[in-house]
Amino acid sequence: MEQAHDRAEAIHRSVRKITQIRKHLTDTQFRRVWMYFVDGMTIDEIGKVEGVSHQAISLNITAAIRKIKKYF
Repeated sequence: MEQAHDRAEAIHRSVRKITQIRKHLTDTQFRRVWMYFVDGMTIDEIGKVEGVSHQAISLNITAAIRKIKKYF
């Protein structure tokens, strides 16, 4: 029973952290970071889906990571 409570609390903390991160990123940055880190897509795959260059995706994700490090 305690394990279930600990797991639920860990999930709740994760959701709070994601919500905080989301507030500091643009919609585009959040979407691309999510695709890269959560969905496991490559920069080239994200570029193809969004119709933009590898460089644009890379720069956008790098800027998002800088923001995340700045606030967290």
